[in-house]
Amino acid sequence: MGAHLEYKYAEDVNTSYRNDVIENIERFYCFGIYAKKYCNISNRFLINGRAVVDYGFPTLSEGYTDETLFRLGFRPGLTYFFSPHFALAPLNF
Repeated sequence: MGAHLEYKYAEDVNTSYRNDVIENIERFYCFGIYAKKYCNISNRFLINGRAVVDYGFPTLSEGYTDETLFRLGFRPGLTYFFSPHFALAPLNF
């Protein structure tokens, strides 16, 4: 069980006529909780599943702030444990 925070910053730039003009700026804030379950394939190689619940809201430079995001999902993954306290998780989606 755990919690996470997410922040995203994006700019839409108009590059026509050789002048870079920022048309839109988006900032996205999100927080959520998750639970992770591991299933052994071998002694050190495990499949994991992560259930996620997120709540977020974007803010746009044009003033549109009426949106909110509610995200509920499941993310599979693979994990290899080198030791009991150190692991590599290259395929967590």
